[in-house]
Amino acid sequence: MKTITALVVALLALSQFAEAQGGKSQALKWVFTLVTGAGAAKAFGNADQAHAVFQQKDAIAARLKNQGVDPINGAVFSLYFTLNGDVSSVYWADIINKPDIYALVQIEGDGDYLVPAIQYEYAGQPIIENLFHRIVPAGRRILVHIMDDDSFSNTVWNNILQTSVSYNVTADVSCKPFLKAKVEAGGKVRLLDRNMELDAADYIATAEFTAPNTQEDRWVANGVLRDSSNREVGKLQFGQVWRSHPEVLSRATEEADTAHSDFVFWCVLGGVGIVIFGKLIFSRTQNAKSRNA
Repeated sequence: MKTITALVVALLALSQFAEAQGGKSQALKWVFTLVTGAGAAKAFGNADQAHAVFQQKDAIAARLKNQGVDPINGAVFSLYFTLNGDVSSVYWADIINKPDIYALVQIEGDGDYLVPAIQYEYAGQPIIENLFHRIVPAGRRILVHIMDDDSFSNTVWNNILQTSVSYNVTADVSCKPFLKAKVEAGGKVRLLDRNMELDAADYIATAEFTAPNTQEDRWVANGVLRDSSNREVGKLQFGQVWRSHPEVLSRATEEADTAHSDFVFWCVLGGVGIVIFGKLIFSRTQNAKSRNA
């Protein structure tokens, strides 16, 4: 109940940005298409990266474990979006300067998260972020809010960017974990795992969709970003490119344990052999000395 309440509070906080624009927020309408399995690979905006991750899916769990990450119930997600280049079609907080945009993600039953990346002086180019998080259960609502940073200083963002952790999932693809956050009533974003807070940002647009009910490793949701006036101001794609499988992790653990046991066995056996061989050589040497005496 607390999580749902927090989600409602966050959405109410974000709606204040719409009211500040001089009009009452309308009920937004999102139409997203969901593609799973092999079809998702073609649907990804960053198809090359998604394909590379999928091709090495069995090795990713081991890679993550080697970097100190528990891959159980984990997944790698891809966030890809772009805003219309036509400034007149998007509400920019800064009239003179281009916006400094970042994304907030809200997962029903899980909480609020900050994507640890910001695009300064955004000019309409596509943005791609690979992220690591727990598997999102089927049926959970996911909201992605695009915000325009309105901080007077870059101190907090510099700290976020300098301390963000990055995990290698393939030789060429890396991902970052979400940062646990809480959107407060005044619009400020408090980072729960750090003693930091982002100033209230200016709201740009939101996309909403639901995690699909599928056993496939890959799924992708394609749709549009809409502002508080229900105008389409960009495109967004959010998808799962890899997920952990308990049976694969269990088998890998068993194989590792077996390999370790075999290694210990042969080390012990080799040690015993060396001791016996040494004693045999020593005995022969002593016998030879006795005969010579």
